[in-house]
Amino acid sequence: MIKYISVVFFSVFFAKLSEQREREIARYKWNYKERLCYSILLCIIILFMGLRTTYNDTQTIIGGYNSISYPNLSEFFSRIKIDKFRAFTYPGYTFVCAIMKSIGLNDHWFILLFTVFYTCTYIWFIRKYSDDFSFALLLLMTIESSMLLAAIKQISATAIALIAIDQLLKDKKIRFFLLVIVAATFHPYVLLFLITPVLLNKKPWSRSTWIMVGLFAAGAIAFSYTATIFTSFTNVLGDEYSADDLTRGGVNPIRVVVYMIPTILSYMYRKNLYYDSNRTEDLFSQLSILCSLFMFLALFGNPILLGRIPSYFIVFSCIVLPWSIDKIYNSQRSGLRYLAMICYFAFFVYSEFIDRNFDSRYTAISLWQLLGFGG
Repeated sequence: MIKYISVVFFSVFFAKLSEQREREIARYKWNYKERLCYSILLCIIILFMGLRTTYNDTQTIIGGYNSISYPNLSEFFSRIKIDKFRAFTYPGYTFVCAIMKSIGLNDHWFILLFTVFYTCTYIWFIRKYSDDFSFALLLLMTIESSMLLAAIKQISATAIALIAIDQLLKDKKIRFFLLVIVAATFHPYVLLFLITPVLLNKKPWSRSTWIMVGLFAAGAIAFSYTATIFTSFTNVLGDEYSADDLTRGGVNPIRVVVYMIPTILSYMYRKNLYYDSNRTEDLFSQLSILCSLFMFLALFGNPILLGRIPSYFIVFSCIVLPWSIDKIYNSQRSGLRYLAMICYFAFFVYSEFIDRNFDSRYTAISLWQLLGFGG
């Protein structure tokens, strides 16, 4: 418990140090001190997450990687299915695993290198687009902690999709579509990002937003029918689920409330927030709303299947909430920011240490063991 909380605290601390300077337009001009702080926070997060040996589905992922028996890449192209990996469903992910396996990397390096990629991408994206880097990072680590320590395929696919969003905002639509297709070879559900160009240049709470709200409301009311449609979609993508699988259980209502807060603020103060907002702020707000709608739908279905879909878009909520607080409560933003930090940190403690007992599920090797200097 102390170790994880320390990781969150020092990551946010160094994020705060790295942003202590005047901005030049919309970018940071780093000096060596800022680069040092930024590098330290990356190392803290990467080593904590990348050296894990158990947590959530980590053992399953490691088992799949270790089950690859071929010594080189030639067999990858001659086999449709490779051990426990479905090459048709996750060809990009499988290909990267094949490269790692062919050069002799063990499962510890496999976990670490994937962690380096998606951690650097997520934090780069937040740093670039958030007006409050440290607050946004805290939100990501407290809301999305369980996914960042698991679900390598989904998180890696999302990281590629974030690069695609960056290209879309530069009006490079062909690159956007190509990157989303590449991301889909790591996990096909990331194809949900194809809705992004439709939402681009649309104001939040305009017709496009209400259409989304209406569709999700209808989906919740007629959830058995929604489950049938969803499972038909997932079966096409290679995941064989039944409607019964989808209708079991539901996510914790507290988690739903946590995900809904940016959307509630967005609706209540829509006139204040969007009268002069730019298209990046509008798009991120739309995607944040979409995130909360998926989490609302997960109230009625399997928390593992439906509860993970909002994770594709949660980074936008982490960026939108600090921006919303700053714009709505300009004179009181400092106090409200710290209040929000305390509340989200309290949720993190409840979620990871009270509700799910993090310490009994997480184990890791040391850096020295990774390098071969320890037993």
